[in-house]
Amino acid sequence: MIAQKKMRSLLATATAALLVASGAALAPTAALAAEPATPTIELSKTQLKPEGDTLTVTGSGFDTSFVGIPGYYGCPSFATAPKGFYVQVGWIKDTWKPSEGGVSTGATPDRKGGPNTWFADGDLNCRAPSTWTIEADGTASFEYTVEVTKAALGVLPEGARYAVFTHGGAGTSDQPLTQQPVNELSTDISFYPATVTGSVADSSPAGLTVSGAATGIPAGITGAYAAVIEEGDEASLTDPDSEYIAFAFPPFPAVTDGATSFTMTADAAKLDRNKRYEILVWKQHAAATPENIYGRIALDVSEEQWDDVFGMPTTTTVKFSPSTFSYNVKKTATVTVKAERSDEHPTGAVRVKINGKNYDATLANGKAAIQLSTPVNKGTRAVNATFTSDSAEFAGSKGSTTVVVTKATPKVSAKLAKSKVTTKQNGKIKVAVTIPGSLKAKAANFKVKLYDGKKVLRTVTLSKSGTGNVTIPKLKKGTHKIKVTVLSTTNTNSKSSVTRTLKVVS
Repeated sequence: MIAQKKMRSLLATATAALLVASGAALAPTAALAAEPATPTIELSKTQLKPEGDTLTVTGSGFDTSFVGIPGYYGCPSFATAPKGFYVQVGWIKDTWKPSEGGVSTGATPDRKGGPNTWFADGDLNCRAPSTWTIEADGTASFEYTVEVTKAALGVLPEGARYAVFTHGGAGTSDQPLTQQPVNELSTDISFYPATVTGSVADSSPAGLTVSGAATGIPAGITGAYAAVIEEGDEASLTDPDSEYIAFAFPPFPAVTDGATSFTMTADAAKLDRNKRYEILVWKQHAAATPENIYGRIALDVSEEQWDDVFGMPTTTTVKFSPSTFSYNVKKTATVTVKAERSDEHPTGAVRVKINGKNYDATLANGKAAIQLSTPVNKGTRAVNATFTSDSAEFAGSKGSTTVVVTKATPKVSAKLAKSKVTTKQNGKIKVAVTIPGSLKAKAANFKVKLYDGKKVLRTVTLSKSGTGNVTIPKLKKGTHKIKVTVLSTTNTNSKSSVTRTLKVVS
């Protein structure tokens, strides 16, 4: 840590002297006042397929405090600019670091880069093809994704190793201060020894038949394991009894002169068209650990091949028009099923579930109209539709929607048995409550209140059919305004009858 501080002080002093000598003012660099985070790089993978693989490099904590001379970066004026750094994929030796004299050219280079990019502040550095991100602590972070092949990196010289490495600006013999030792990092990578090829040879409702081959298996190997696995799932493969999507046995693939070929079947029950799979070849009688894997390749399955296994995907929709309606109103659900890549109408059965009840129908020209026969309770209700194909050509699917069911307002009928009674007689009123709509919902056991003007005379419960003959209590002599009001329920509003006049005489 003390050595880093001394190095930064030396670099800042030397660079300032160069700028003063040229007549340019030196811009302050506040970052030198604080200790930057330790730079780190992480790789998405450290073992790569030799024929080509995608590698993502993520870096953080990179020091941006060095002040460079903009002339090195193609800027139009002589002004301060933070140096950037290279991210390279290639090979290095132990003496690769530029700040320690490592060189990339000459008869015996210490490093050689293949794919690379230059990260810097795009606003200040005129040659920055990639822009870093400045974090709250003043350090830089980045992400670099690149396609890597073994051929592009070249043959390893003696004493070298493949790696991802980072280093600062391109120093020269007369400008060594352009280097940034704190930003010189490396992480080793390696390539699988074998090249694996493979493809789907056949597809059917039973599953996929996969053919594969591998070349470049190390000398002396006479047998291997091969399997189709879910991408990146090799950690679970510990022995031949592990759960594979498909496994090449019997027999195990034989290896002759470093080459093997094999065929295996992946059962439909183990497959999922939404997942990614790969072919893995590794050491026989061993777990599929990194040191035992010979090679791998992604298994490309076309949409048409997936269709052969699971049927062509379909889309199911269910609609009500309108989607808001009252309780007890007869409604029709329209179900439509379409194939994703065909104008042909799928055939089969559909089921609609709403309010806990199922309704079934058969598609005709890709559609079905399903009429509800039971009232749907008030509220926001989920409607789920399921299509089941009657052929292997199309896959089943599901759809859903919601409807809003509002309360119904009942109709209330109230008729006096007699319009005149004496003070010694009880009047009677016949009450009937019905719920609008055609789904035969009944006002069963509804409660109604009997009023004389604003005074509640009594509360009664109607029959299962929503009717009742209500006895009126004996009333004083005079004219009385009689009505009944049905109380609200979960699915219905409160509603009053018309007012009837009852005369009471002595």
